[in-house]
Amino acid sequence: QANGLVDVEAARNMFVHCFYYGDPLFATLDAMTWKDCITWFMDPFRLGVIFAARIGHSIFGPLIQMTFIILIKWVVVGKFRPGPLPRVYAAREWELTRRWLMNKLIPDGSFRGAVGVLGKHYDYTSYMYRALGASIGRRVFWPGSGVYIADGMFDLLEVGDDVVWGSRSLVYPGDADGALPVRVGRGANVADRCVLYAGTTLMDDACLGSGGVSRRGSTFDFGSIWVGSRNGAAVQLDPGSKTRPAYGTSDRGVSPRTAKPFGRAVYQGKASYFLPPWQTMPLIASAVIALRTLYAVIPIWVSWYLVAIITWDLGNNFWTEMPEWRYLLLLVVVYLWVHMMHTVARFIADVALKWLVIGRRKPGLYPWDRSSYCLRWKMLEMVCSDTSKDLRLLGGSAFLPFYYNVVGAKIGRRVCLYPTGADPPMVEPDLVVIEDLACINFAHIICHTNTLGSFALNTIVVKSGATLSTESRVMGGVVIGEDAVLLEHTLAMVGDQVEPETIWQGWPVHTIARVDEVNSADHSHHAPASAPANPLYSPRGRVEDVDATRSGPDAASAASLAGLRGGGGNDVSNYHSSYGMV
Repeated sequence: QANGLVDVEAARNMFVHCFYYGDPLFATLDAMTWKDCITWFMDPFRLGVIFAARIGHSIFGPLIQMTFIILIKWVVVGKFRPGPLPRVYAAREWELTRRWLMNKLIPDGSFRGAVGVLGKHYDYTSYMYRALGASIGRRVFWPGSGVYIADGMFDLLEVGDDVVWGSRSLVYPGDADGALPVRVGRGANVADRCVLYAGTTLMDDACLGSGGVSRRGSTFDFGSIWVGSRNGAAVQLDPGSKTRPAYGTSDRGVSPRTAKPFGRAVYQGKASYFLPPWQTMPLIASAVIALRTLYAVIPIWVSWYLVAIITWDLGNNFWTEMPEWRYLLLLVVVYLWVHMMHTVARFIADVALKWLVIGRRKPGLYPWDRSSYCLRWKMLEMVCSDTSKDLRLLGGSAFLPFYYNVVGAKIGRRVCLYPTGADPPMVEPDLVVIEDLACINFAHIICHTNTLGSFALNTIVVKSGATLSTESRVMGGVVIGEDAVLLEHTLAMVGDQVEPETIWQGWPVHTIARVDEVNSADHSHHAPASAPANPLYSPRGRVEDVDATRSGPDAASAASLAGLRGGGGNDVSNYHSSYGMV
């Protein structure tokens, strides 16, 4: 210590001495300079070891984590049972602690990345659900994003044979009142972004469509079809039947005992094309992970060697003789250029793979057992998953429409595309047309449907000046008219035609307004109190007028207000004649 200041170097040496005294390995490491460290890492053998370690972490890490999580589940947490939340303080706190612990251990449906290693859609995922306590049938199709079981209450989940799950769906077996089983019958379909609360029962062949919400204790009859939510419950499109249809005579054409196209192709060997055995999916996934890992670590390795070459050939001075600051500055500059070229090369490779593996998509039916499209799509998605992450960096710029045009989309000029991201971004760009001046916020443009396991593709057209707001969803076969607006959390179902200069709201839609009428209502607060406000319109006719005295509502707020006041009771079962909404 000098002049009241601590000698940092002496303090560091004391710290190292206290912890690693007498260990020759740490003594050697402590004596190494930054140049020695870089030389050590640049050794080809050590590069191979580091690469192998990263592969092992990516492949075996998730599996080891899930092994210990399953062990903790049965040794510490135990089995979850249906019933009310305990009233005794200690028992109630332990129940809540168990839920909290499982929620931390399994925070989403990816099982810590294990499903990506084993194959996201196959029986290996069912094995993990069973290991955690769920009752899972045969030939279940699992989504790539997984199904989130809140608080890890897998013991209260029952899934029958040939069930088809959509992406990003949530299951909540427990709540503040207690816990109840959630049952999904044979051949049922839970679509994307559905929420199943405690006590929900989907009977055989029932279909809970996109964004469906099931109230606590609700039951969906055999073969019934539902979608979205209104006043906290799903909207019925088809009542189905109170009794189970006779086997072989189901009015849906799919008997509960008949495997879906995915089950017939993958598990029964009835595909009309070559399909690798599902048991080999972990090997295929692991090989792809290894290739992606190798490609991901290329930039830093190449940068090290390029700096050595540059300093020797151009500066006639080996890099070890350079000052530290100059070497690090040069390394950062070289790395930025290498990483940019590395990213561009991956984009080019992914575009080439898309056209080689998929080609140009066309509308039509592509069932798993009669078309190889789904397999080719899933394989391409597995290889190119890193590119979709990098696309988020291009959101709102002119580069993102350019990329999608290269892979088959038809996007016009001055289109604002995904300025705040997308989950997922458009999956089938070949079938998407977006005209000039359109704005696509955090919206979902999905051209495929998988209703009851029947996979199909259809086109989507977004006309000039149209706006898709955050969390709106557009399905195949939809046309969004010029200057039309889909407000937040709005679903345009299969075959919907959104008229020009209209505003839609609801999942499914229950409020439609004309843009000019909403603009007039927006300024009507300047008119005398006796002046009538302009009405909004619903699919079934006229709804209540917008409040003329409401201060300063914008168009979106006015349309949303009308939906809350007058659009909640509309019967949409006759309005939407198409049931392919999953």
